[in-house]
Amino acid sequence: MNTARQLLTILILGVLFAGCLSPDNTPPDDDPEPAVDPLDLLESALADGHDHSEVALHPEVASGFEEVTRLSLDGDGAQRVPILEMDATPGLAFVATQRPHPGFIVLDTSSPRDPEQIGRYSAGTPYVADVKTTPDGRWVFVATQPETLFATVFGKPGAPTPTPGEPAPYAGDVGIHIVDTSDPTAPSFAGLYAGDATGYHMLTLTEISGATYVMGTTLFAGHVDILRFETTPTPHLVPVSTFHPAVHDAALTAESAGRSYIPEAHDMTVAPDPLEGFPLLSVAHGSFGLFFLDLSDPSAPRYLGGWNDGPGGPYGIMFAHTVRVVEVEGTRVAFVASEALSHDRQAPAWVVDVTEFNAPKLLHTWTLPGEHPITEHYLYSTHNIEIVDGRVYMAHYHAGLLVLDISTRERAAAPVLEAFIVPGGVETVPFFAIDYSPMVFDVFPVGDVFYVTDVTGGLRVVARTEAVG
Repeated sequence: MNTARQLLTILILGVLFAGCLSPDNTPPDDDPEPAVDPLDLLESALADGHDHSEVALHPEVASGFEEVTRLSLDGDGAQRVPILEMDATPGLAFVATQRPHPGFIVLDTSSPRDPEQIGRYSAGTPYVADVKTTPDGRWVFVATQPETLFATVFGKPGAPTPTPGEPAPYAGDVGIHIVDTSDPTAPSFAGLYAGDATGYHMLTLTEISGATYVMGTTLFAGHVDILRFETTPTPHLVPVSTFHPAVHDAALTAESAGRSYIPEAHDMTVAPDPLEGFPLLSVAHGSFGLFFLDLSDPSAPRYLGGWNDGPGGPYGIMFAHTVRVVEVEGTRVAFVASEALSHDRQAPAWVVDVTEFNAPKLLHTWTLPGEHPITEHYLYSTHNIEIVDGRVYMAHYHAGLLVLDISTRERAAAPVLEAFIVPGGVETVPFFAIDYSPMVFDVFPVGDVFYVTDVTGGLRVVARTEAVG
């Protein structure tokens, strides 16, 4: 209950005791309903040992959130499609779509609570991993990868997979697509950066000294390519430099390799360093851990430090999937989400003090309340995050969208679950062999609401029901 409501309650009770609102002067109930702890409510909403694809078993459960609307997105104007990553700029949002229509969908978000689908882009490629837009919405970059790399990851026994030696179901160019979105109702292909043969898994954009740079993780190749975007004579990406952990921190990577590892350059962010302001590249590199670089000179990134000591990882090792760095009461704090395909335990998140990049300190390891093993693909795994006003908005697959308060040093060392929403299950659009709903993959703030991509259930627009803080 917020302060305003508490004061209003006290005032009303005072009037009731005075007899002004009660004709028979009946005293008020001295035992009001106790407030429900969001942590307890979330625990009661999560259940194991049942059919997770059964819609009737998955009603919406929320604390501090409400679902405003749900939008089923079309791949070809008629057919619903699975959705994954998204990006947005004022007035527009871009949502990655998967087979049978890989590409992205354009949304008009001029009315954030009532988005409208206005355009589609067909990538013609087997797997669209990410989409990122320039701040003006003029260009969109699409990360694509061969579907054969993911068929065994997302599939189950009996699920259709490409036959070795045969063409993938969706032929097309793998790499980074450059898409002209000057007319958002009709996005058009403008160029391709082929780069690594395994394609690109995640992209991030930044502007340095007036130039636009695109960073791409190669995932299976294990490195980050730093590229400069140029529009003349035609739109194209120019290789500038490459980050590989074995080159920049041989000792840390050797330590990771020595205890078994999954060397994936997974996700990353570039943002002004919260303490010093330089362009900070933060890389979540699977079980190699975290790596931090000063990107002031994109042609020669300066390595600052790393961390690979996250306990409680789902494979007996840490696995860094996503990272964000923020300022908390004069210190630099990294929030790290892991990811797990399947395991006998859920995937954790870590809070790390990186005020000194070369001397990081683990502050907290966070997991869902209860056990909740990952008995189906990604069932209870952390995934993408956004941090707004000291609150971590975390996509947690079947556990929905969670909000953790890390706004103070005390809270960073013991994050408080402030709000959550487990969206109600709906008829699904299967993603490979995954057919449960919700499967919350990504979250993005748009105006006064949050857009949440439910892979198999569509776009959820949700809003906080109480003032933050």
